[in-house]
Amino acid sequence: HFNFPGGETEKKEAMLLPGRENTRAIFGVENDNITQGAEFIIDDMEWKKVNPHNIPQVQNYMRARLNFPVNNFSFFTGDDDTPPNVNFSVTNNTAYSYWDGRFLVEFYDGNSLVAVKDINLEKFRTGEERQVNLTFLENINITRMELNPKINAFTQEAYMEPPS
Repeated sequence: HFNFPGGETEKKEAMLLPGRENTRAIFGVENDNITQGAEFIIDDMEWKKVNPHNIPQVQNYMRARLNFPVNNFSFFTGDDDTPPNVNFSVTNNTAYSYWDGRFLVEFYDGNSLVAVKDINLEKFRTGEERQVNLTFLENINITRMELNPKINAFTQEAYMEPPS
C-alpha cells in the first residue's frame, strides 16, 4: 500500500515474477497530497520457489507464456468534442489461452511516465488479436506505451483448457 501526507491506500496483494520489474499503481484515490511524499509500503512478503526440476529454464518458460506484442498504436490529443484517447491492438502470441489477460499499461511522453491504466482482456485465446481503446480525462500527450502482463504464468488457474 501507499502512505502519503493525510492518509494511506488500502492494502492490496501483488505479484512479482522472477527477473521482472513492475510498476505498482492504486486507482481511484482522491487526495491532493498523494503525489507529494507518497511512500510505498510492503506489509508482508511471501516467496514461492520455482522448482528447477519442473521448470529448468524460468526465463524461457515465461517468455513462451507472456508474449503479447502491441501493434497499431495511435494517440489522439483530443479536441472540443472528444477527449484524448489511445488505440492499439494486443496479440496473444503464445500457445496458451488465459481466463484473464490482465495488463498494466504505462503511457509515456518521451521518457516521462504520464498515465497508467489497468486492462483485462477476458478469455484471451491463443493467437487472438484484441483491439483496445482507452480514453483519458486529463489533457496529456503520449508518444509511446509499455504493456506489462500481470498474469501469473506459474498457476494452472490462469490457463483455459485447450479446445478438444
